[in-house]
Amino acid sequence: MSGYFDSALFLNQGADTLALTSSATSASQGTNVTLTATLTQPVGNLFTPTGTVTFYENGTVLGIAEIASTGSAIFSTNQLLVGTDAIRAVYAGDAHYNAASAAGSVTVLALAPGFTLSATPTTLTLAQGATGVATLTLAANATFNGSVSVTCSGAPAESSCTVNPASATLSAGQTGTVTVVIATTAKGSAYQALNRGREGLPWLNAAGGVSLAGALLWLAPRRRRWNRLGSLIAFAVLGAGCLAMVTGCGSGGGNTGTPAGTSTITITATSGGLTQTQTIALTITKPQ
Repeated sequence: MSGYFDSALFLNQGADTLALTSSATSASQGTNVTLTATLTQPVGNLFTPTGTVTFYENGTVLGIAEIASTGSAIFSTNQLLVGTDAIRAVYAGDAHYNAASAAGSVTVLALAPGFTLSATPTTLTLAQGATGVATLTLAANATFNGSVSVTCSGAPAESSCTVNPASATLSAGQTGTVTVVIATTAKGSAYQALNRGREGLPWLNAAGGVSLAGALLWLAPRRRRWNRLGSLIAFAVLGAGCLAMVTGCGSGGGNTGTPAGTSTITITATSGGLTQTQTIALTITKPQ
């Protein structure tokens, strides 16, 4: 009988142990770290453990997690302080398991403020005269707070590249989006090339007036004092005016539009001394 009672005492709750593990022993500030506390009993126990495990950082409660039937309690956080943090897990015990605790540490490295820039899509194929749109995503890290300005460059001739809105304000861990619009010019369009050409040739803008004057002169009632030479001069003025009109006011027939081919659009995002760039591969094709 005495052996029976000795066995009964041996098979009682026994010595529980709690093991503490971390998904990382070293992590950057703001990175998510998962803490796992696992309860075991060397002698074995037919009962399922119940209760909670409390996790501490440097003596301060981080959080509480229920212990699962597997004996594990899991807690995740991205709020660990910069430095070497003393982590402790404490199991309160239940009717069949004794209280237990375990300790460990996690080193958290300071993170400089920063943000990332990405584009969707990163390639665009447009026919001459078409417009393309891409979405730009800005993502702040755990320590960034501020405004980010976004610009666009590298558009080919007879095209434009604009960002709307031109800036975004982000707080720690936040993301934001802006849109980049790339517009091209069709062959024969007077939209861009003609207007730029006229800026340096003011006489083309006056050509219509010369032509009109010549036409009125030609249609005016002839007077006897006009001689053949006067008529020829009037005709020449009319002809020159018409030629200028064809050259300056035509439907843009001389404009070949945005050149076909490939180019690289560069998106630049800036905030103080921080800069991120993203490229978009642009291909222009001629209409079939």
